[in-house]
Amino acid sequence: MPPRIAECSATPDAITIVFTEVIANRQRTAFELQSPVGTTVDVSGTAWGDRTVTITPGSSLTPGDWLFVKATFPSGVEAEFFTRVNGDESTLVDIAASAGTASKAVESIASYPLLTTEMGVSAGAPRAVTGAPPGAPLQRVVDDALRTVLGRLPKVNDARSVAAALTQSFSSREEGGRTVWEWTPKSYVGQTDLGGGVTGAQASLAAFAKSALDNSLPLLDGLSPLDSHADPQEVEAARAILRTQWIGFANELANEGGPRAARANDLSKNAQESVNKLGDHLGMRTFNEVTQKREITRKNVVTLEEEKNLTNFMAVSDYVYSVGRSWDNYKDHFFQEDLGTGLVLLQRALLAVAESVGELYAAMDSVFVGPAERLTARIDVQDPKGMVVEELLSWISSFASTEATELIRDGGKRGVEAIKPTVESLRDLVDQFRASLEKTQTGRPDGLRHSRVRKLLQELSSHLTEVLNRAKKVTPPEEVVRQSPSQGPTTAA
Repeated sequence: MPPRIAECSATPDAITIVFTEVIANRQRTAFELQSPVGTTVDVSGTAWGDRTVTITPGSSLTPGDWLFVKATFPSGVEAEFFTRVNGDESTLVDIAASAGTASKAVESIASYPLLTTEMGVSAGAPRAVTGAPPGAPLQRVVDDALRTVLGRLPKVNDARSVAAALTQSFSSREEGGRTVWEWTPKSYVGQTDLGGGVTGAQASLAAFAKSALDNSLPLLDGLSPLDSHADPQEVEAARAILRTQWIGFANELANEGGPRAARANDLSKNAQESVNKLGDHLGMRTFNEVTQKREITRKNVVTLEEEKNLTNFMAVSDYVYSVGRSWDNYKDHFFQEDLGTGLVLLQRALLAVAESVGELYAAMDSVFVGPAERLTARIDVQDPKGMVVEELLSWISSFASTEATELIRDGGKRGVEAIKPTVESLRDLVDQFRASLEKTQTGRPDGLRHSRVRKLLQELSSHLTEVLNRAKKVTPPEEVVRQSPSQGPTTAA
């Protein structure tokens, strides 16, 4: 076994290296020093012992700097080691310097219990946000169902409004001497509490993908090899892989809140590659020497039935590729621009705010700031004067879970516009509350200044900022388009 460096220590004036064995031909052993790493240090001299060598650097080393040591033996074998100049002393200095901070951390841990109970946050998979939430009032459930079926909530005391909504959502036809009414969906999938869902350009894309999927799966299942030497197991494996990826791609395009771009890209690419591999296994694609590409081939087609089989494969391939191109177009021009998608993302941001308030309550309880103290502990904010902790947190909670939801559900874009001033005010109040915790205030519980509370306040502020950003994206500044006789259309904000 070649020699290795077992230990290495360094002072500003000397480096001592201990090897794992006695080094032969010591005079031909070369050393390379770098301190800081990347800066070469000249070697002034060496003094050998039994298994040790002491190196004198050409210039003094700086205490605390890391030193890279490399020894190259006559055989060409190299041994490397990292050490720190005055490593032990500098470590002691570092420990002494941080003793005050460590003492405070230990005191904080000893003063307050660790959080070991649940904080009202579900531990499993996230709850779906579509439709009315469990335990919602019956009227909310009925209203959501009417919005899903009719596309809007008609005025219950206006018969004409109800009749118009029914006429737009249902069509009738005579069949077998009876009248059959057929529902015409207004949106591809159900709506959320805010009225959002898969709408607009994404609804069109999702509907196209679903239609292509429904039409192609029977064709895919019916494909049979044209090549008599095809391996049945390889064919079935390729078919199963394509089926899974193709179904996943179509379902991803109907995802509420918009398709996850990275996953949709991956599924689209994989489905296209899989349909090509299936064609290879079926004997329906071959390598073209002229174009240097694999292309559809008819060399194995003899009967009309085999021609139909090849046509079915071409149809499946066209479905997969056409949906992929539609996804690329949507991604480039319409991604997350639909109102329904914007409302889904906005609702998720509001749910995060409400959840963050629940976490704050739990954190405050853990540092002995209970409900009674929250009702008396004042927040040092500019306006309104005299606000207490409970007033701020309960306001944020009720606004995020109830008030904002009702405004947006009933008012659409106008409702989104209406919540923005309140969101800004709440975020400013949270930021002022955070800033006031930097200093001690008479009559305010010390637990509020604990890092648990302060970090969660920062997180709450971030969630409110996200709500504001989502609201601004749903209701961007309106653009005024003017026609210039000489220059064509111009846009002014």
